[in-house]
Amino acid sequence: MSRVAPTSGTKVLYFFLIIISGFLIYIDLNQKSFEGTKNFYQSFIISSSYIFKSATVEPIKFLYQISKDKSELINENKKLKLELDNSYISNFIISRDSKFFPEDNSLKKFLKDPTAVKHFPALGEATLSGLMVVADNDTGLANKVEPIVFGGPLENKI
Repeated sequence: MSRVAPTSGTKVLYFFLIIISGFLIYIDLNQKSFEGTKNFYQSFIISSSYIFKSATVEPIKFLYQISKDKSELINENKKLKLELDNSYISNFIISRDSKFFPEDNSLKKFLKDPTAVKHFPALGEATLSGLMVVADNDTGLANKVEPIVFGGPLENKI
């Protein structure tokens, strides 16, 4: 048969261990002698949780990122392209001369602004303008470039 009740030797051992643990707690509270051990334990817990996260969670996050739906990436690309185009237009408006402002009807039509007025033909005499390029037949390089302006209120140049 097995014994359920502890023997007197076991009772003494339990009492002795309780006394030693109480003594160690007293020393720790008064002398701070176990601070190094506590700090080592805390740093071990922190570093092991970081290593565990790096080994398990980060690869799963990476797999999720590379398995994004194709249409989601296409929509994100379209959104970024639109933002880039708007940025180009804003920079163009800022960098050009003072007659080119967002109130200009052509720009409103380009930006599909509903307040833009429908375009209409110009009134008055028409002007034809362009460039005349004299090129070398052998090299294909331009030898001479002259403006051509004909008709209208501008000075005629041929």
